[in-house]
Amino acid sequence: MPEPVTSYGPNTPVSNVVIPREGPRALEVTLNFTNTDEIAIEGLLAVTTGQISYIQGLYVDNGNNPEALQIFVRTTQQRLIIPAYGQGYWPILFAAVPDCVVSTDQANVYVYLHFYNVPIAPSFWLVNDAAPVTSGGATAANQALELVELDAIKDLLTPGAWTNRSIANLSGASETLMAANSARRHLIIQNIAANNMGVNLAGGTAAIGTAGTITITPGGGLELFNTPPTGAITIIGTANDDVTAFEG
Repeated sequence: MPEPVTSYGPNTPVSNVVIPREGPRALEVTLNFTNTDEIAIEGLLAVTTGQISYIQGLYVDNGNNPEALQIFVRTTQQRLIIPAYGQGYWPILFAAVPDCVVSTDQANVYVYLHFYNVPIAPSFWLVNDAAPVTSGGATAANQALELVELDAIKDLLTPGAWTNRSIANLSGASETLMAANSARRHLIIQNIAANNMGVNLAGGTAAIGTAGTITITPGGGLELFNTPPTGAITIIGTANDDVTAFEG
């Protein structure tokens, strides 16, 4: 059973989803981080003079900043993290007077905020996702790693050229069906004879009915995709019987 919540934060009135008396409006604020990494916005003058009576959301233009931008609302304790090179619309929870602190690790950059008084659906995008990112987004190293991982998955899911490992006229004793192959991704073995066959995927001595040997009945088969063993594979069957086998 999960533990119940034992405490709650303060109950603070906010101004969201309110029809403003002055009609839809937006207020631009330009932040200059040339000489600082933190700027406080304490009580927007436009609110007190009646130009904009409610603030329900925030458009952030962090498109020129290679670092993440953090917006902390003091009264409601809301924290927004805007990724590097990001732009978008964000709902914001102000109390009676807008009061927030905006910070970033990047010096010598301008960030533009637009506070608006009507509800707008939240959305977010990157304007420069190809640029080298140092924080707040996918780093160049991570992007390269993701491409390597995708290529590896593709290799696993896509077999190479199929190689015929079929044997006509089995000897009747344990013998090698497939030699070790580190590039093996898939294998197919089918018993086309009238008698049982045994396959040892670990490459040991194949013996029908013993531990380590898989019995394949007449007409049956064994098919392994994506995770087959890459070592030698042995087989045993009735002398002069045939087996069909392919690896890729």
